[in-house]
This record gives sequence, C-alpha cells and structure tokens, in this order.
Amino acid sequence: MEQQALSEALIAETPSPNGSAPSTRVPLGELEDGQRVQGVYAVRERELRRKEFDLAAMAEGIVGRFELQHDGHKFQLSFPDGFPRVYADPDKIEQVLTNLVENAVKYSDGGAVTVTGQVTDTEVEVAVRDQGVGIPADQLPLIFTKFYRRAGHGAPSGTGLGLFIARGLVEAHDGRIWADSSPDRGTTLRFRLPRGGLELAGIT
Repeated sequence: MEQQALSEALIAETPSPNGSAPSTRVPLGELEDGQRVQGVYAVRERELRRKEFDLAAMAEGIVGRFELQHDGHKFQLSFPDGFPRVYADPDKIEQVLTNLVENAVKYSDGGAVTVTGQVTDTEVEVAVRDQGVGIPADQLPLIFTKFYRRAGHGAPSGTGLGLFIARGLVEAHDGRIWADSSPDRGTTLRFRLPRGGLELAGIT
C-alpha cells in the first residue's frame, strides 16, 4: 500500500499533511528512493551492499561539504578516538546522515549544527543536534512518517520523504532512529547501528 501511494504521488498533487502548504509534486528521485525503501524491507541483503568503512571519516566529509554551502551555520564534529568501523552499506548510511544534517540546517536559523559519535558495547550511535525551533511533543512521533513536513523555519519546502527514507534505511540495517526535541531548544536526531564487522554477515 505504501509503495502504491508513492507511485500515485508522481502523477497526483500531494497536499501537505498539516494543511499549511500548497500542493506539491514529488520529484522522481525522491519517489524512487521511497520505492527502494520498500524493497529494502522485503529483500534486505539484495538491496544493501555492505562493507566495512570508516563512519567517522564519512561524517567529517559530509560536515565539510555543508560548511562550504552554508556559511550561516557553525558546524561542529566530535567522534571519540578509535571509533570503530561499521559493516553497512556506505551509500545508504551516507544518505541517512546527509538527510539528518540537511534537516538540521533547514530547521535552524543559523547557530551550531553538531554531529557527534558514541559507542556502546553493541552499537555505534551518531547524533545531529541543531539550535533551531524544536518540535512540539505532539508532532515528535510523526517526523519519520511519509510526507510529514513540520512547521517552522524553512517550512514547507521539500516533500516530507527525507526522514521517512532515513528511517527505512536505518531499520534495514537492524538499527534504530529517533529524535529528542522541545520547542525553542533545538532538536537532536540520532541513529544507532549494530557494532561488528564481517561476523554480521556470518563470516568469522
């Protein structure tokens, strides 16, 4: 049903779910991403091209690109020494992290955007924190749903698929993604991925 809804969105105008914006059409690129998310749920190993890579270095590269494009924000990066390599699809995880940083820039009028890494016994965590308008408590459960676009700075541009796609890609890696926020105190978007290397593929 969700894949059908995404296909229909290509030919039909889609109103904003909060009623605050005129209708918009879903760009083909984001539509195809949404369709690919459905495939990831169905056949994960066929869709994910896992390999070991340096997530901390990837985050540094993403932050560097945003620094060149957005001089109204201050970007900060903090990962502990020895942050472990992860076994995942680097293209998909790069898309997730780029979406989170882009979201932080979009919904903050300047200020700092901070990307941090943490390590637990079983997982690695990446968090993206902004100093924006925040999210009301009643909207927080909705931000990873399809076509959701919240009010605030930068709204209502976009299709509302970015965080929905990010959620699908993280969950396809057996990870989890969530947000902490309150109005006028900014938002932190976090995701966690399982620690481990080739043993996640059954190779020891």
